[in-house]
Amino acid sequence: MKSSKKLVKTAYNCLYHAAEQIKPGMMYRDIGNYISKVDHSNGCAVVRTYCGHGVGEVFHSTPNVPHYSKNKAIGIMKPGHIFTIEPMYVLSLFIFIFYSLIYQ
Repeated sequence: MKSSKKLVKTAYNCLYHAAEQIKPGMMYRDIGNYISKVDHSNGCAVVRTYCGHGVGEVFHSTPNVPHYSKNKAIGIMKPGHIFTIEPMYVLSLFIFIFYSLIYQ
């Protein structure tokens, strides 16, 4: 139970910390840098196959908003842009890789 609470708290803190940084002129790729600082310090690993996204006439639209550092996302935030930040975490990257290999 303790590890589950740690995971939820880390996800919340990462989302909160990233949301505090949002401002016009910021690059979408920078969101991942802020998230990574928090999740690495808590021993959690972000699932890289999922990312935030734009919301418009099509729900999952551009921009892509990766939740990890050193990503190559393009685009700059502007007033009126609507997008999600929805990091997904696992307590152990090894367990996630093992689970992915077995249940693909």
